[in-house]
Amino acid sequence: MGYREIFNDISNKKFKKLYLFCGEEEFVKEEVLNRMVDTMLRPDFRDLNYVVMDGNDISIDDIINACETLPFMDEKRLLIVKDLPLFYAGKGQQSDMEKLKKYTADIPDTSCLVFYMRGDVDKRKAVYRAVKKMGKVISFDRLKDYEIETWVQGRLKKQRKSMSADDIRYFVYLVGTNLQDVDNELNKLISYADNDTVIKRPVIDKLVTRALDNTIFQLVDEIGKKSASGALVLLDELLYQGQSIFAILGMIVRQFRLISQAKGYSRQGYSKRIIAQKMGTPEFVADKCIQQARNFTLQELEQALKDCLELDYSIKSGNMLDRLGLELLIINMCITKKAS
Repeated sequence: MGYREIFNDISNKKFKKLYLFCGEEEFVKEEVLNRMVDTMLRPDFRDLNYVVMDGNDISIDDIINACETLPFMDEKRLLIVKDLPLFYAGKGQQSDMEKLKKYTADIPDTSCLVFYMRGDVDKRKAVYRAVKKMGKVISFDRLKDYEIETWVQGRLKKQRKSMSADDIRYFVYLVGTNLQDVDNELNKLISYADNDTVIKRPVIDKLVTRALDNTIFQLVDEIGKKSASGALVLLDELLYQGQSIFAILGMIVRQFRLISQAKGYSRQGYSKRIIAQKMGTPEFVADKCIQQARNFTLQELEQALKDCLELDYSIKSGNMLDRLGLELLIINMCITKKAS
């Protein structure tokens, strides 16, 4: 069940006694929890009726006892159990599983129990099926690009700001699909805009911290211009941000594959719009790849991909130091003859 179901419960102030939150989108998960707290509990007695427990440090009896405790001066207690091992694959005792499974049918109306799990859970487990039967399982999956664009539009509207549809799409492309990052960068833009109601692309370019794949675009641009120094500066920037060598190498491979596709489709005479559809990317991404393709021959693109795969093998087999290997790869790409 999608996370929109829980927003309906919050809006209607009609809560189940039992929930399981799982999935990778932690930002929305945390937002839902905060809204539940604000909606369900009276502020004056919140500290007495809101309990957060670490699933790794408690027993099933601790959970049961917390649920059986009556609320103080309120209708419900909200009980959060984070990362209970029983829900993960290969973890937990069978006796605990059976005890919790049985108790899911006996939770009193005065308690709302939420199992708050980071990442995915094992849907084959009996305790998962029990929660699904007696309560609600809410899956917080990563939002798709168009969903994030809608979310950005909604946030801007609340702040009495706006962006054009193209600039929202461009902003999401730069920032990526991690909603926490999107929120942070959007708040930065809103603060900077101050009294301006419309946020335009020059401001986005000036302020937004680009996601890994967009910085890779810039790095490949420098390689295409045969600027080893510029490419190595960007490599240093990525490493300073904490990106791993293998993540960077993987993104370089992905970018060169996109450029190869763009070059091939361009040679066949397809329009930019059709190329974007065939590549499965936004039109401005396809346009960027078409531009970058002019800096490389097909032979150079094929060799670049081959060199990347060989470097990956050399690093993993211990025959090459990771950073040195990536720096040499970039330098070798930059000293080849520029495409005409």
